Amino acid sequence: AGAEVEIRRPGRGPGCRLSTGAATAVIATQRAGAPFTIATPEAEIAVLGTRFRVVAGVRATRVDLHEGLV
Repeated sequence: AGAEVEIRRPGRGPGCRLSTGAATAVIATQRAGAPFTIATPEAEIAVLGTRFRVVAGVRATRVDLHEGLV
């Protein structure tokens, strides 16, 4: 609740932008050179295939890795 997510391509591959709040995702293995990218106001996370949670705060971004690689 309270998350603001925009689905778009922030880089060369697929991805989204998380402006505020938290999102949990399961991302399939990505092809070489085109990771799934999650952009926040403070960071850009390149996801290679994993299960994780991203929290975008006012001055920081936190990634909680559950499985795989980011």
